[in-house]
Amino acid sequence: VTGVLELNNGPPEIIKKANFTLPDREITKAFLHIAQYSSWRVAVTVWNEDENEPGWQGNEWTDHQIFISPTGRAVPTSIYIPLDRLNKGEVNWIKVRDGFIGSEGDEVILPESTFEFSILVPSMVGYGGNFPTEEEAISDANSRLDDILGEYAEATAIENEAISMSQVPWMWGPAYLTLEMWK
Repeated sequence: VTGVLELNNGPPEIIKKANFTLPDREITKAFLHIAQYSSWRVAVTVWNEDENEPGWQGNEWTDHQIFISPTGRAVPTSIYIPLDRLNKGEVNWIKVRDGFIGSEGDEVILPESTFEFSILVPSMVGYGGNFPTEEEAISDANSRLDDILGEYAEATAIENEAISMSQVPWMWGPAYLTLEMWK
C-alpha cells in the first residue's frame, strides 16, 4: 500500500517543515517529492520524536541531513529517504530548505510537496478454529482480515475457502490401532 502526505502547511517558504506518524507496519520505500517554481540548492533533514530538531549552520543542517544538492540548480524532484531515518508508529519530521548563502532568494518550497511511503499489509488470514457452520467460519475470517488490514487498506474482493469435516470416526472418538510385537 502506498500513502502520500502533502506538506500542505502554509504558503510557499524557503524552509518547509512537516510531521507525520507512520503506521506500525514494515516500510518498503519512502520519498520526498519537492514542488518548486525555481530552485537553487536544497538540503533535507529527517528526524523522529526521540531526536532533537536540527539547526542550520552555514550551508547545511547540523544533524540528520539525508540530502544536499551537489551544486546550484541540481535538485531532483524525488529524494529517497533512508528507511533507518523513519520510526514506525511514531512522529517523524521532515525539514526542507532552499536558499543558501549566495542564492537568488526567490527559491521556495511549495505546499504541494509530498512525502510518499509504501508499507506492507498482510492480505490473508489462516484458518481460525472450528465453527458450527461454514457461515460462522467465513464471518470470523472476514473479521480477522479487517483487523489486520486496518485503516490503510480495504478488502474489495474476498475469496473464502472453508474446509468441512464430518463423519470422521477417529477424529473425535476412539482410534483403531494395530499393535505388532516380535521377539
